[in-house]
This record gives sequence, structure tokens and C-alpha cells, in this order.
Amino acid sequence: MLPDASSYDVSCMFQGVQGNAVMTDSSTASCTFDAGVPAGNAAIATLIFKDQASSLELTTDANGITLTNTLTIGAGSSGLTCSFAGGCTYSVAGNGIAGAL
Repeated sequence: MLPDASSYDVSCMFQGVQGNAVMTDSSTASCTFDAGVPAGNAAIATLIFKDQASSLELTTDANGITLTNTLTIGAGSSGLTCSFAGGCTYSVAGNGIAGAL
């Protein structure tokens, strides 16, 4: 069971990037990232609960965290023929691309 959100400041981290955490109920927290979920090959995220009075920090066990909307590459340019001097446009589309760049 997660701590009572009223007495803790909640934050989250994934791949070293700070996200925006919100307690949605007494047992669920939601973490969002402004530029999308950071790219990474390990699904290890951390929720941090900091007691407002004592500054004591509690962290979650990463085995119980589910990531949704992770980085996926949906499309990209293929079969390109470009000049040596450049002038070639390459596009990549997918969720979380901005956070990976």
C-alpha cells in the first residue's frame, strides 16, 4: 500500500529523468514526462515519497511498477539515396521520440 498522499510529496524518476507524479488514489500513482517516456532498455522506474514534516524519503520497489506508452518507433524513412554533400531528409515517427533525442 502506498503512503497517504496528503502527508508526502510524490515524485518519480525513470532513466535518470524526473517526471510529474500524482497520486490518483490510495494505492495508485501516475507519472508523466513532458517529452514522453524516456528511452531505455530496462523498465525500472522509481516513485519517491518525501515526508513533508521530517524529509524522510521512501522509494518503491521497481518490480511492482508498470510502464505504459513507452518509446516505440512506428515508422521511418527507408530506401534513401542521398548525395555525399547531404541534402537528405530522414524522418522517424513514434511515441517518446522527443525525449530520446
